[in-house]
Amino acid sequence: MSATPSVLLRVFFDTPPHHCRLAKGKLKPIQRELKKVLKMAGRMVLGRQVEIKQNKQQKQQRLVTREALTTCQSLARAKIPELLDDIEKAPPRHPPTRYRFFGYLGAYIASIYGHRTGVLTCMRVKEVKEALGNDGLGYLINVRDHKTLRKFGLAQIYLDGEEYGWCKRWLDLRKRCVATNPYFFSSFGKGQAKDMVRYVRRAWAEMGLLGSPSLLDVRSAVATYMKLRVQQEGGPGESGLLHVPLSGHPGALLCAPQDGGPGWENAPALCDVQPGGEGAGSTPAITPTSVSKEER
Repeated sequence: MSATPSVLLRVFFDTPPHHCRLAKGKLKPIQRELKKVLKMAGRMVLGRQVEIKQNKQQKQQRLVTREALTTCQSLARAKIPELLDDIEKAPPRHPPTRYRFFGYLGAYIASIYGHRTGVLTCMRVKEVKEALGNDGLGYLINVRDHKTLRKFGLAQIYLDGEEYGWCKRWLDLRKRCVATNPYFFSSFGKGQAKDMVRYVRRAWAEMGLLGSPSLLDVRSAVATYMKLRVQQEGGPGESGLLHVPLSGHPGALLCAPQDGGPGWENAPALCDVQPGGEGAGSTPAITPTSVSKEER
């Protein structure tokens, strides 16, 4: 049985060391002061335990279910074209319509890939315009400026033809007020959107979904469901193909077939861009590669 500090203190004063020259009467004030300190420490420990319990309850309220992610994708996909119509009808510098669009598009992308906030806010107009692909295969956006670039390389976002059309339309609309801003999710000045989490939370609430998760909560949920599905399937199959069990979005693949086998034509999002040939002016080629959980 482990001894508590109060028990150790009582034993120490009842049986002081043999080399201690203080009388028991002089030890009493010291004992009283130490008891006060222990009492205050006990209160702090108890308060910390209550705080941890409350934090756990708050985290449980922010849990994102698989159904919530799927619902978010379907509702956002239906709503985003309407929001672009609202931006077109509104004055050029109208924050509510712009940030509402940011919230829905950010929630849509995050619910599929689980990217960090920085991947969205640091995505540049140039990277969107240089996306590889076409309307048939879809488009691959490579984001260079993000937290884990050194370790995991480019952060990648795959959009089908319709989704990439939203981006092109937004780029046309934003020219009316921030034509020189380099960021896709831009502020009204020269910087990036500063409060992306708040925009996503507002969109989440408008969609009628439970809780008020941050993008980190969504990221954790996507990574967890990916891991569980991989464990259930026992790892990649013969083709090396794994699916994220959240939607039918073709970008929701964990890794593409390593040999370009069946299913590769549906996985352009999980690729690296490599030179397609020697010499100047060679066309970039899309080649399959594995993608880690941390990058997604």
